[in-house]
Amino acid sequence: MTRTIINTIFLLITLPLATFGQVIKKEIQADPNFSAGAYMAYPVSKITPDTPAPAEKKPFYISHYACPGAYYPDNHDCYDAPYATLSKADSLGMLTPLGRDVLQRVIRLRDDAYLRLGELSEIGAQQQRDIIHRMVLRFPEVFTQQADIRARSTTVNRCILAMEEATLEFAYLCKYSNIGHEATMMHHSYMSPQDWRIADSHMDSITTALFDDFIKHYSTNDKKLMRRLFNNKDYVRQHVYAQDLAHQLFILAGTIQNTQLFGKITLYDLFSDKDIYNHWKRENAWSYISYGAYTVNGGKQPYAVRLALRHIIEQADSVSHLNNPVVHPRYSSVNVILPLCCLMELDDCGVATNDLGNLDRHGWADYLMAPMGGNIQLVFYRTDPTDKDILVKVLLHERECRLPIATDCAPYYHWRELRDYYLRKLDAYEKN
Repeated sequence: MTRTIINTIFLLITLPLATFGQVIKKEIQADPNFSAGAYMAYPVSKITPDTPAPAEKKPFYISHYACPGAYYPDNHDCYDAPYATLSKADSLGMLTPLGRDVLQRVIRLRDDAYLRLGELSEIGAQQQRDIIHRMVLRFPEVFTQQADIRARSTTVNRCILAMEEATLEFAYLCKYSNIGHEATMMHHSYMSPQDWRIADSHMDSITTALFDDFIKHYSTNDKKLMRRLFNNKDYVRQHVYAQDLAHQLFILAGTIQNTQLFGKITLYDLFSDKDIYNHWKRENAWSYISYGAYTVNGGKQPYAVRLALRHIIEQADSVSHLNNPVVHPRYSSVNVILPLCCLMELDDCGVATNDLGNLDRHGWADYLMAPMGGNIQLVFYRTDPTDKDILVKVLLHERECRLPIATDCAPYYHWRELRDYYLRKLDAYEKN
């Protein structure tokens, strides 16, 4: 990466709202891999120094939610769809030299992913180990010989693999800790919460119409791309869905950074800076409609993961009196992490607006919230097990972030006040 998410967010926090969009746009222009959104590889960056905790407060509990590190897309159409279109055209002599070259790139990417769809890549495995390594070094007071580490995962392959990499790193660094791990459907109510009533409401008729207009406004020059790839415009008109193929190649371009082919193959050279940005704007808007507080469809999408937030609260309450340190690492999916960021209102994730075109001006960008390996860490502090004034700070991708209540010791918050805020919020929704 030429820049990192962490540097970006710190810069965004210090800027007026009107300049947010400019910063994000420049980030994407400087490194198109940012436009991959949820497919963006977890950034490698030095951890900024922690803000000192109030006197005598020490960390004793870490509640951790994460999505897997870099993995191969689990949809075979990501590879097969552009391959089918380009290979058929090639068999009929309808590709330009560039088109044939792009076909060879797609074949190489497709072969690399063969029988690995949805699996953690080597890069993803290393990302998981590195995140845990930094956690242990950062909070040594938690990782003592008495520490109780209980990892949980959904039953999805890549989530299990992410959990296994994490527990292996824990075992290596914390040889005397009590370490356990489990992946079972018993935990899916909070590990992979679903609410079909909410999910089915995200694209109502009004939202669909507005999103269609949004797509048209942020159009991409797909015809120009087709002219570069195909040598017969009549063939393209009759047999190629230009918008679909352009979108497929754009998505595939973003996935390369998560594989060993990163730096050896690119597809971003097919797109102009404007088209890359507009492709991202469209994907980002779709993510906001699906997971954010978009006011047009009711702004309720984040509540689909309310059981995950309730579980965080219940687990924190259950360990607050224990003498030994506790760590709860959980491995779920981007479909949980992204709306959880919004539900918890971390930094600018909870922004509620009807303006899809200016999401980046509000600081709402999918790659800032849920890149591959994205994680939320709640770190709890106390003086001793009798301390009633427990403090908590939240790390979004290992960076201290803002929470939706006032505090006299930022970035630390009084857990009782934050807990009550979230419970009132959840109760108010469930009463409606």
